[in-house]
Amino acid sequence: MVDSNKLQSFKFIGYNVCGGSDDGYTIFLFIDREDDNNGFTLSLRDHEGFDDHNQIFFEEGDEIPVELKDNILSNLNKFIEEHQQKPKVVEVINRCISAIDDGL
Repeated sequence: MVDSNKLQSFKFIGYNVCGGSDDGYTIFLFIDREDDNNGFTLSLRDHEGFDDHNQIFFEEGDEIPVELKDNILSNLNKFIEEHQQKPKVVEVINRCISAIDDGL
């Protein structure tokens, strides 16, 4: 579980796709800046044409803790700024941001 006293110490380090392109997840990985053995994941549902498309989950199906949302969004926006020259990366990160915003 994420220590609420260390919320600002987590950084976004990347994402990976698992499952099929139209029925899987995009996994976003965040790690502790001071301890890379500590972290959490977000899972963005890739299920084109279905109601659960673009649903976002924290760890293993939970909702994102409210106290983490600002840090997550800040990290993702910073990542976009640093990777603007990669349209596919920006598109994937924007999908995650939109899913988080929809859940606010």
